Amino acid sequence: MKGFRSVGAVLAAALALSACLAADDPPAAVSPVTSVEIVVDGWQDLEGSATGYWNAILAAELTAGEGAGSRIVIQEGIPSTMTAREHRDRRVLELEGRGIEAVAIGERMIDAAPAAGLRYRQVNRTSETWYTVKGGLRYVIHLESEEGAREMSPRARDVLAHLQIRR
Repeated sequence: MKGFRSVGAVLAAALALSACLAADDPPAAVSPVTSVEIVVDGWQDLEGSATGYWNAILAAELTAGEGAGSRIVIQEGIPSTMTAREHRDRRVLELEGRGIEAVAIGERMIDAAPAAGLRYRQVNRTSETWYTVKGGLRYVIHLESEEGAREMSPRARDVLAHLQIRR
């Protein structure tokens, strides 16, 4: 009987470990493929994997003028019943729980859908994360300032008014 208990304990430990490892994997997008287009000049495509974000459907960098070096990354939509504001508020609390100062920066429309954003400082960039829920899918839009900037340039932020999300 003792042998069965130790096998059971080893099996339970292996299952627990595999559950922990699976939880660290990024969630897979379960929506149909979405395309996003920037309909304003000055942005050049980046290799999505170079950004460090999983499931990127758009990655681009502002190439010249004010805010040059700013980047935008949009992650594939995943089904959601929460509002953009609820997603934003949850992320603010999560970042603050990790000791990162995050500030809710308001709401706006992105491609005719409500969006809510937050701002926080990384080591060498200011970041804004915008959540929008469109057609039952939550999209995460990461906007990063050029290196060394304490604020997002208005020209870089203007890209949010020029996005088209299509399923």
